[in-house]
Amino acid sequence: MQFAPSVYEHAARVIGHSPGDVSRNVDLLARGHVEAYRLYQHRPIVVGIDIYNLEAEAYGAVVSQASGNGIPAIHEHPFSTARQLIDLEPFDPESAGRVPMAIEAARRVAVACPDADVRVPLSGSFSLATNLMGFENILCEIQTAPEMVTQALMSLVRGQVRFCRE
Repeated sequence: MQFAPSVYEHAARVIGHSPGDVSRNVDLLARGHVEAYRLYQHRPIVVGIDIYNLEAEAYGAVVSQASGNGIPAIHEHPFSTARQLIDLEPFDPESAGRVPMAIEAARRVAVACPDADVRVPLSGSFSLATNLMGFENILCEIQTAPEMVTQALMSLVRGQVRFCRE
């Protein structure tokens, strides 16, 4: 059995910066994960800080910076119904939010750590829907409109597939 630590925001601490600063700077993000790999030799290296926010931000969610060593978070969800998610166009991974930065940081880490298994995080459609419409809203719709939720989740999968192809 292999040990696979989830480094994420700890990569910021390794280089003496806050998670908020590192999450918005490609140089710091790459450096933090390279230095964490040098320290822990962990596999895989999943390049990111607030990994569940990345795609939600690309769809329009506002990610608020936390103070100190807190992790950036989504406090207000941009959508309230599954129907709204069905109509979303998949985001463009080359230009939406911090997605291009995360991909570039992962490329840099892969160059700096050629023997490592470097990956870009990808949210599941349910986690993404929860960040976009809120946990309570999606749970209520699962109870009252399960077919609509299924359609919304499948719609979000299209965007995730596009992201993976990048």
